[in-house]
Amino acid sequence: MEAAKRFLEKENKIEIDSLPPIFIEPLVSHGLKLEFVEPGRLLCSFIVPNRLLNAGNFMHGGATAALVDVIGSGVMLTSGVSMTGVSVEINVSYLDAAYVGEEIEIEAKTLRMGKAIGVVSVEFRKKKSGKIVAQGRHTKYFVYNKGMILFLVIIQHQKEIESRLNSMEEAAKRYLEKKENEFDIETVPRRLFEVLVSQGYHLHLIEPGRIICSLTVPTRLLKGDNSLHGGATATMVDLIGSAVLYTHGVPASGVSVEINISYLDSAYAGEEIEVEAKTLLLGKAIGVVSVELRKKNTGKIIAHGRHSKYLVGSSKM
Repeated sequence: MEAAKRFLEKENKIEIDSLPPIFIEPLVSHGLKLEFVEPGRLLCSFIVPNRLLNAGNFMHGGATAALVDVIGSGVMLTSGVSMTGVSVEINVSYLDAAYVGEEIEIEAKTLRMGKAIGVVSVEFRKKKSGKIVAQGRHTKYFVYNKGMILFLVIIQHQKEIESRLNSMEEAAKRYLEKKENEFDIETVPRRLFEVLVSQGYHLHLIEPGRIICSLTVPTRLLKGDNSLHGGATATMVDLIGSAVLYTHGVPASGVSVEINISYLDSAYAGEEIEVEAKTLLLGKAIGVVSVELRKKNTGKIIAHGRHSKYLVGSSKM
């Protein structure tokens, strides 16, 4: 029990309140290089920075999920939509670890682009060996807009197609390589990503297999429309889902195998949200938990997540 409490309420010397608003996306995406773009496909490269590490000194599962969100949104811009839409679901399967200084290649592909729903895949692999680090899928809802209709009309005219492709490439490049924040990300402390998302929780209930805590949504975790970033939500599922495993007395919370999040509503800066994590399964080597985020004043569900972990070195093994 005390291990779970320490995990959620740990003190940190970094002054989080001094960080700028809408900071999570620049923190995660800074350093992305767009290598190739075509309609429905993006290829990026990225050197794992120490700001995105977890306690095991490899890339944080929440950071990976946040990049599935960001790059999955970016590839939709290459398909002619004028906006990246709203996340409906993100799924990530974790297959290997990526360590600081390793160069990874990230490929995003459009699987489906309908009138209102877009589905993309995002694969992370080690650039040197081609070994897959993680595979993600991102589903988004977007408004069917005049820009999409126009794209279908002009597709018959070659010159206009070339112009459109150039503009799509520029849109994707601006989205992925934007430098909209003057904060010097290169100088931020090691493991800042985890600190960014893990600070500010108030623990209300803790018992074997169950945790309830609350958080007032801070501006640092917002996205462009001033709602809670999907990558921040995914990281909460990771962190609080890991914490509930400590309530069973396991000595370590293990390694992420899979994270799934369904997004049901938005939460805005200053809103108080309640997060409840429950153990669904605790086996000899695998733990599965659910994590639900809801508005504290109404009980309306914001997101529902499931987190599966391999319990490395568990006393239960």
